[in-house]
Amino acid sequence: MGQYGDEATAAALVERADELVNVAGGRWCEAEVTRLRARFCARNREEAAALLHASLAKAKEQNAKLWELRTAVDLAALLRDQGYYEDACKVLRPICEWFSEGKDAADYIAARLLLSEIEERSSQTAAACDAGITPA
Repeated sequence: MGQYGDEATAAALVERADELVNVAGGRWCEAEVTRLRARFCARNREEAAALLHASLAKAKEQNAKLWELRTAVDLAALLRDQGYYEDACKVLRPICEWFSEGKDAADYIAARLLLSEIEERSSQTAAACDAGITPA
């Protein structure tokens, strides 16, 4: 719903999913619900970043690589938007390198495209700094 502009419904669905996780005890999807909470329920970037870090920690704890990949993409995009290209690469590169299969999956392709974009911006920023130019 949120991808199609209905963020209020997306937020309500995320809240309901969180309730179901808590009631049913199905912790296997907790990292994904937290990631979606960051995307559709966070009031600001700081709250979104905190939720994404929590989601990433939970995914790593559970060895849930798909949830880790999705969260890393969202966190890297947030960092990129703030101009923290090296930090974004540090978040996204390790999980992308972990995958040896499924490289034709949409989530992996999106992650690699974002990583390539961030690496390009990072190198442009470094080159501009070396030349004494303040990047835009």
